[in-house]
Amino acid sequence: MAVGARDQAEALLLDLDGVVRVFDPGVAASIERRFGLPDSALLRSAMAWSRLRPVMVGEETHAAWLESIVADLADAAGGPKRAWAAVEEWHAYRGEVVSEVLESLACPRTGGTDPLTCPTCAPPSPSNPKIPSIMTWRS
Repeated sequence: MAVGARDQAEALLLDLDGVVRVFDPGVAASIERRFGLPDSALLRSAMAWSRLRPVMVGEETHAAWLESIVADLADAAGGPKRAWAAVEEWHAYRGEVVSEVLESLACPRTGGTDPLTCPTCAPPSPSNPKIPSIMTWRS
């Protein structure tokens, strides 16, 4: 293999949350206000490592994760029914797709185009001004 040459990628792995889709923190804040929860309570409870890790590695189900969030927030929300309502509303919000990132993935999805040489998704250069501003590259 020549210096600088590399095998063609067979897969592209992306973290969807915060990369391909983003979440408006105002949505959760609004839910928390309506249900009397402290600021950031939903996210703090959902992302607590003792709660999140088991569901991430398949030791707990998604439903069990949601139930544990409800149990954590029940007192602050005024009971389990109100906590369920808050968690269900929070969970129903799916975020917004970042169109610039989605568009930059079009080349790899076309089948066989190297994302680092594709004219719409190569690293920034004077000859390639079409890079979405949201993209960052490591050299």
